[in-house]
Amino acid sequence: MTVFLDIDYDEDITEDDPVIDGNYRGVVVSGSGEPTRFFTGDPGKDMADARVFGSELAAKSKERFVELSSTTHFVFDVPGWRYDSDDNLVRDPNA
Repeated sequence: MTVFLDIDYDEDITEDDPVIDGNYRGVVVSGSGEPTRFFTGDPGKDMADARVFGSELAAKSKERFVELSSTTHFVFDVPGWRYDSDDNLVRDPNA
């Protein structure tokens, strides 16, 4: 089983804050069984928590942990977000 991490959001964001307009629905870790959704309303925190959970789940099952392309697409589709030098999803103060 491969463990996957995915950001659940709509690409056609109309507001500066996707959490407010409901286009962001959390970060999802899936593999076997029911997916686990992280949704605090803060995409950066959700991503960090999901990465820890997903990597631990993959290590327990001796499987791969893969971040899907939505994790990269999010920063291009949603204004105000970027990855920092440590690969953490953060608000972009310059956006």
